[in-house]
Amino acid sequence: MKIEFKADKELHGGIVVLRLRGRIDAFVYSLFRDRLIEAINEGQQKVVLDLRDTENINTTCVGLIVSKMKQCRDAGGDIKLVGLSGYVQRILQPIGVLKVFAVYESDDQAVDAFQQPVAK
Repeated sequence: MKIEFKADKELHGGIVVLRLRGRIDAFVYSLFRDRLIEAINEGQQKVVLDLRDTENINTTCVGLIVSKMKQCRDAGGDIKLVGLSGYVQRILQPIGVLKVFAVYESDDQAVDAFQQPVAK
């Protein structure tokens, strides 16, 4: 079985954009986890996950994203989501994930949001 998953990284200042392609499921969980941890470590806890080309994501991988989001927020960063397909939205909506993540149309919008002053 050929595993269809790819994660490309781009640095934008202190922010890492991780472009995810293909299926994010149990078959690629370890690879996905490693790429996400690398992105967090390189991005000083500021990560954009670009899901435009993501065909599927399972709940175990969603749980990892939520866990890492909490870690990032505790350290003064965050994980922002970009380009959710209808299918990915249908997975995330019922489990309440879209209530805790900021979702953007483009990488540039998500990166810019990190650079906005935080209201106190």
